[in-house]
Amino acid sequence: MPEELKVVGKPLPYQKAPGFVTGKAKFTADRFLKLERTGVLYGRILRSPYPHAMIRSIDTSKAEALPGVKAVITYKDAPSKLLPMECSRPRLILDPHIRYVGDLVAAVAAETPEIAEEALDLIKVDYEILKPVFDPEEAAKPEAPKLWPEGNIVDPGNKPYVIEEGNIEEGFKEADFIIKKEFTTQIQPHMCLEPHAYIAKWEEDKLTVWASTQTPTEIRIGLAEAFSMPSAKVRVISENTGGGSMGSKYLEEHVGVAALLAKKAGRPVKLVLNRYEVAVHRRRYSSKHYIKIGVKKDGTLTALDWKSFWDVGAGGTLVGGSLFGLDVINQYKFLNKHIEFYDVSTNLPTAQPYRSVPYPALNFALESMIDMAAEVIGMDPIEIRLKNAPREGEIVAGKKLSTFPIEECMKRACELINWSDKWMGFGKPYKVEGSKRRAVGVAYTAYSTGHYEETRGPIVNVMVDQDGSVYLITPTQDMGTGSTTTLAQIVAEEFGLDLKEVRVVSEDTSHGLIDLYNARASRELCTGGLAAIAACKDAKRKIAEIAAPKLGVKPEEIEVKEKKVYVKEEPEKAIPLSEVLAGPIPIVGTGKAEPLPTDVNSLDPVVCIADIEVDTKTGELNLLKCAFVLDAGRAINPKIVENQIEGGVLPSVGLALREEFIFDEANLVNLGTNYLDFKLITSADCPEVEAGIVESIDPYGPYGAKGLGEVGTTIPHAAIANAVYNAIGARITSLPITPDKILRALGKV
Repeated sequence: MPEELKVVGKPLPYQKAPGFVTGKAKFTADRFLKLERTGVLYGRILRSPYPHAMIRSIDTSKAEALPGVKAVITYKDAPSKLLPMECSRPRLILDPHIRYVGDLVAAVAAETPEIAEEALDLIKVDYEILKPVFDPEEAAKPEAPKLWPEGNIVDPGNKPYVIEEGNIEEGFKEADFIIKKEFTTQIQPHMCLEPHAYIAKWEEDKLTVWASTQTPTEIRIGLAEAFSMPSAKVRVISENTGGGSMGSKYLEEHVGVAALLAKKAGRPVKLVLNRYEVAVHRRRYSSKHYIKIGVKKDGTLTALDWKSFWDVGAGGTLVGGSLFGLDVINQYKFLNKHIEFYDVSTNLPTAQPYRSVPYPALNFALESMIDMAAEVIGMDPIEIRLKNAPREGEIVAGKKLSTFPIEECMKRACELINWSDKWMGFGKPYKVEGSKRRAVGVAYTAYSTGHYEETRGPIVNVMVDQDGSVYLITPTQDMGTGSTTTLAQIVAEEFGLDLKEVRVVSEDTSHGLIDLYNARASRELCTGGLAAIAACKDAKRKIAEIAAPKLGVKPEEIEVKEKKVYVKEEPEKAIPLSEVLAGPIPIVGTGKAEPLPTDVNSLDPVVCIADIEVDTKTGELNLLKCAFVLDAGRAINPKIVENQIEGGVLPSVGLALREEFIFDEANLVNLGTNYLDFKLITSADCPEVEAGIVESIDPYGPYGAKGLGEVGTTIPHAAIANAVYNAIGARITSLPITPDKILRALGKV
């Protein structure tokens, strides 16, 4: 058990919760509700009805003449500089090359939303229709229609990412069995509760933007670059984010549109996307996988041959399935590997990282294959995973693996689901009642824990006030993960304070701090926490330099705790912190996270076991219970860890059961783009989730913690898919697992 600490490790309430549950928390769309009283205009966007086209000409004269219209912009008004988005295809704010149905064509700012909508109808556009391509495998072919001059494959040199380890041919020769299968995963839109909203205001040559974003630093720097202005003249305010999951909460075209409209109109402009616009703007990749593995009779995995195609849509993305997805292959010790991953542009809405990024697709394919390998050699699915998973201290991807308690995680998950009583064998339900079958299925992964070899932020400040209370000023955004609370707990622990005596300020870039990686990749706690500790130590050092003469010792002999300054070896020699900080200027410490050593690999073993019921008459699938266990390193706040697990499971269940964006290619229509038709998984659909926390105390994390914000979405759907096979004896290789697919697998349709 980890040592007892005062604040760290305690399940304290999420500090922002009262504002959220009472409705008092303000979001971007809540700002300037009475627009006519504040001079703020309404922005609206004209979108393309075609998936692939060039704008020949565009006539905005009638729209501009409409009373109440204050600005109309097209690509002719946009900067020629690309938005330096963290994606594979940086884009213009407005582009004459149209690449998907719903792409941005023009925008209007007007006194009322009705006038703005009417103005959109008055804009006349002449399009040159181009041939589209929607399938990533087809789009990767040399003869496919090109969305970009350099080609559709967005990886370096218009080529796939390739990894070769060992000898793949020899690996298959050594295998006693070879299993080969194809898998597909669907498009899953983020569908956050908060609509994407932006307000832009110019004051002479200074730009202020209110944005629902998890990357305020990126927006600040990106807008400055696009508009050729100093970043010091751009201010981004993002008080709260109503759902991130990495869905279009980055720097992207709409924030540039709001800024352009405001500049042309000479008045502030508020742009709030409707549900259709949100749905077609960003989404998770769809993917295709061709995978072959070799296995010996003793369960040794001898070879992995994997070719996959990732549909990253029109504009590309921060990371496609390829670069980030290569981590997944390291969760098993395959002796020989050939990996060929393609990120490919198509004429579908731009893909954007979605919680866990490519892990869900990769684990659906890989964990299905591992179960198939175990079945063919007659091995228990738990045993084959433990046999081939890496262990602490082993070399993974050329680096020494940090803490990795896979056995403890697997054991805990089995206990939570009562595996020993429910596992009957592959294709065998543990309970049959009429047409209903119940079964369990397991999945495992090793997830990146938010540590990085190179850290690009955040730089944080800790300000110690005269009364001993502390402010943590950070550019890292809390998007509902609870990072403002966990970071405050770390600072409180450093200073020996109660949590209520620490305040986190993170809503405004005007403090001048930067975080180039921002709130993504499960790293706010790791890099933010390490930076906070460094800032605390810097503040304490400055306090010690002031206090040392008063106590007659050297600064390094002094400790600062519980609003006191004392000599480490003589705690009775103490003076109040308020006496040391008697001057009018508070102490400010600055800190940045030290990067993970280049020879260390930090991964989180994660295990999920799903207990499901399938009705073989109707095809209905219900998830009854889900046991989900991870290694938190140290749970800075166990309640927040549990919330992250439960919150992460929901989108994975949606991916498994029904959430799917469909583009009607024949009629060029996006379907299911509202909450009524899309059938989003909600809390009412959430099964009983047994969250298990293992604490290994990672030596590289803040107080031993590991990042885990995205982990919950990595594997529940894969466990569900394996459970479905055990319930009905037929394997489904495409997501979502809908009733018609189940009935088809059973030969009933």
